[in-house]
Amino acid sequence: MHRAHSRQKAIRKTYQSSYLVLLRLKHLLWLAILAIVVYYFFLSDSGVLTLLRLKKTKNNLQEQVRILQRQQTELQATIDKLKNDPDYIEKLARERLKLTKKGETIYLMLPQQHFQPQDSSK
Repeated sequence: MHRAHSRQKAIRKTYQSSYLVLLRLKHLLWLAILAIVVYYFFLSDSGVLTLLRLKKTKNNLQEQVRILQRQQTELQATIDKLKNDPDYIEKLARERLKLTKKGETIYLMLPQQHFQPQDSSK
């Protein structure tokens, strides 16, 4: 009987150690699966962080495109005026180049700071 009892103890101990090994393997398997999922979703090229960075880049580029399209529209309007609007050309010539028509006189108004009262007591 003592042998049978010892044998049952040995079987129980083997079963318990096998169960613990399987339990550890199960935990390791879940940990490995979790690590793969975390890597895939957060660190890989198709992960969440990469997608968020690409979305931000896309939004910035779309804003730059809108700004450039607006500038292009403004420049095209200026080109059209320069080609077709003699009054606009005259306005630019007067403002930027200080050109006048024949017989006109230009009066320049200096800022107030240029006029210093002279001391008459000298």
